Amino acid sequence: MNPLLLFGGLAAAKKSVGETVHRTALGLVAYAVLVCSGFVAVGFFTAGSFLYLAETWGAVTASMVVAAAYAIIGSIGFLVIKMVQRRHPSPVVQPLSTPALGIAAATASQDIPGGIISVGLLAAAGYFMGRSVARRR
Repeated sequence: MNPLLLFGGLAAAKKSVGETVHRTALGLVAYAVLVCSGFVAVGFFTAGSFLYLAETWGAVTASMVVAAAYAIIGSIGFLVIKMVQRRHPSPVVQPLSTPALGIAAATASQDIPGGIISVGLLAAAGYFMGRSVARRR
């Protein structure tokens, strides 16, 4: 084989790889700018919502409403991620024999995970505590 053809093929491959890396880097930068802009927008939206609610209902109630809204959004995101994980099972091979305690724990946690219940209870407790503090004024 002619060495010039080999070098020509390598040069073309190098150029193709260079263009692919450049496009990938630009795409990554574009997503980074989008995510940063999104975080800034959510921050300003949160601040504006808090200021409006603080002016309307007071600072304590506004804090509770904003916290409850983010708790609800986080819980919904958690549930969506868990549903997606159930559709795509882990590629890790499970052992053939499972201890009895592991079987009992697995059957007990098939319904609603304890984390979701805890988040709901904390949100409710925070709401009621805030309401009682707001009434004492």
